[in-house]
Formats: sequence, C-alpha cells, structure tokens
Amino acid sequence: MNNNIKNQLKGDYVIWMVFFFLCIISIIEMFSASSTLVSRGSSIGAPILRHIMFLGIGTALMIIVQQIDYKLIKMLGYVGWVVSLGLLVFTFD
Repeated sequence: MNNNIKNQLKGDYVIWMVFFFLCIISIIEMFSASSTLVSRGSSIGAPILRHIMFLGIGTALMIIVQQIDYKLIKMLGYVGWVVSLGLLVFTFD
C-alpha cells in the first residue's frame, strides 16, 4: 500500500477493507433498487451518484475524525453530556 494511504488510514486494515467492501455492495444494491425507476422514466444514474457522493462524504469525515486526538473527543463528550442535560432541563413543564 502507498505510504500516503497508510498514513491516512490508521487502524486495522482488515476493518478498512470490510468497510470498502460494504460500500461496494451498497452501490450494487442501490443500482438494483433504482432499476425500477427506469420503468417510471426517471434517471437511473441520479440516485446512484447521490449515494456515491454520500459514501465519499462519509468516508472523508471518517478519515478527518480519525485524525483527531481521542482525548479531545473524550473532552467534547463530557461537554456534550453537560449541554444535553442542560437542554433536558428546558423540556420540563
């Protein structure tokens, strides 16, 4: 594997390969499910391209979040917990 790719994809390579395999399966399933749109006169490519776009955005966000130090994420979790408790107080009548 290219060193640049190895630097970006931290973690277990088996999990990454399973993730990419499931992405490919989801694209095939989207193609199968959207084939009924052809009989209705709609474009078959639009839902597939939209799905691929969402997969790309999700993968990019996953790689970005993976680069963040876990201690910062842990701290943000505590902050989120306090904020959610504060918002829960506002739901009382």
